[in-house]
Amino acid sequence: MSKKYKIIIGLVFFFIFIAGLALQIDDDIAPEVQEMYQQVTTHKESEAYVYLLGLQANANEDPKIVGQQLLKSLRKSEQSYSIEGCKKVVKFEEYPDDKRLPPLKLGSCSNALCETVDILFSHKFDSDNIPEEQQILLKRYRKFLSFKDFHSLEILHLESPIPPFKYIIDGSNLVNLIAIDKAKKQHFAESTQILLENISALRPHLIQADTLIQKLIYTAALSRSLDVLSILRNKHKNFYKAVIKPLNKDERNLVKSMAYENIMLYNISKNMANCPNYIYNNFQIPEWLYKTVYKPNITINSLHTMYKKVARNSLVTSEEFTKKTSKEKPSKFRKYKIRNLLGSAAIYNNSQADFHRFVARVFALDAKIQLFNETASLASSPKDIIKIKNPFYPSEKTAYLNKDKKSVCFDVPTLTRERDRCLRIK
Repeated sequence: MSKKYKIIIGLVFFFIFIAGLALQIDDDIAPEVQEMYQQVTTHKESEAYVYLLGLQANANEDPKIVGQQLLKSLRKSEQSYSIEGCKKVVKFEEYPDDKRLPPLKLGSCSNALCETVDILFSHKFDSDNIPEEQQILLKRYRKFLSFKDFHSLEILHLESPIPPFKYIIDGSNLVNLIAIDKAKKQHFAESTQILLENISALRPHLIQADTLIQKLIYTAALSRSLDVLSILRNKHKNFYKAVIKPLNKDERNLVKSMAYENIMLYNISKNMANCPNYIYNNFQIPEWLYKTVYKPNITINSLHTMYKKVARNSLVTSEEFTKKTSKEKPSKFRKYKIRNLLGSAAIYNNSQADFHRFVARVFALDAKIQLFNETASLASSPKDIIKIKNPFYPSEKTAYLNKDKKSVCFDVPTLTRERDRCLRIK
């Protein structure tokens, strides 16, 4: 081989080497993402969060003490979360299953269309003889709702423990059962007051909620209490005609929730950058190749824009939300395709996930409150109900009775499940 060809081949390999190095260069984290990360991780104390961790404690234990113990274990786990050979050093020690306070056990029904509300009304329950463990659950639930300092204290990653939110749902359902039983015993004023107090106590937690799952938990609990209150009001002529205030912007706000979703991906991205086999331990990827096809900063900067847009759309009116979601299309799979092949796939997958359906659930709760207030003086006939304007399509659509005439509904963008967009009246 001549000297000339050797030089050419050498230059080709040199440029391939330089190109390979260039393809491993990542962008800087966007200042907005850095600022958001600092805001999400600044909270070091929260009595409410500690108490939430301890809600599951045995009847003979103090939820606060158990919560502190679990938080200590969580901190120990997070401090040792540095990856050594792709192995997590210390795992979070969960509260033992066999010691947990028994959750509220509801029955079931054979009807495929049966909802939790139907199960509550068919459940045998005596509010004058509540079992001791359920009394403890109720006391803890109301104690938790009294806290005003909730902040999630975990550092979000793939193995972050999920706090025992089931006890929030169980506590709210227990309140609903008490109200239903009081109404059966003709104590209508007391039944109304119990439900209105539960709704009022849950609403501040819509504002405090800083993760998406929390927002949905409180939305679901509020929605169910509204259904119970509506059914009782329509069932008993002497039932108190309550009026409930619409959700305000702070209660609808998903800015904190979407920030936490973004930070979850940020932490996952950082861990993946340090350990190519972070998710797929059995699939070995050479580090140089991994850095060539995956750029964590490029990925998170792109996804931040999407999450920010979803959060911003939670602050508009119902009609504006309809217009925005009808016009917006999923992002196309093209940005950073060469430099960030694997990251682009993550960007694409997340852009196809319709996060607006979570925003829609909060908007639907607000619409459900409107339905509750406007059906108070109606005979629930189709002629009366079609007078109620749909807030999402005010110039086009109205409320309507569903097929079995048990619910009054609105069409809500991105939502198909009746329980999310309908108010029960029977």
